[in-house]
Amino acid sequence: MKRSKQLILLVLSGLLLLTLAGCRNFSLTNQGHDYVKVYDAKDHLLQQTNQLGKLKQITDNKYHVLNHAPVPKDAQVNYRYVVHQRKHNLKLNVVVYANYKLAKISGVPIMGSGTINLSQRQFEELNDPDRALSK
Repeated sequence: MKRSKQLILLVLSGLLLLTLAGCRNFSLTNQGHDYVKVYDAKDHLLQQTNQLGKLKQITDNKYHVLNHAPVPKDAQVNYRYVVHQRKHNLKLNVVVYANYKLAKISGVPIMGSGTINLSQRQFEELNDPDRALSK
């Protein structure tokens, strides 16, 4: 009888720990930060930052039109940016191509995904992560 009480107490303690672990501060995880991760064409992580100033460089671009046109078959992926905004729990994937002035964006609320045409300045900045994340 005493052993079964100890077992029940142990199980309840374990459940309590699991419950409390679920209530921890999520700002310590990636879901709680604003961040940008940059991957190369082979999907290797190149850079990562969580400084809002650097994040604004990418998110403040004015993308006027999100087209639902397909990406050309000969488009060569150069970089992929993963942008997370904590405020709206928004995660965008931005794929930049080396041979076309366009980017494919997915994760846009309501609109889903599509392509955008980039200006020459946007094209140059997004194809140079050091430059895009340095400001």
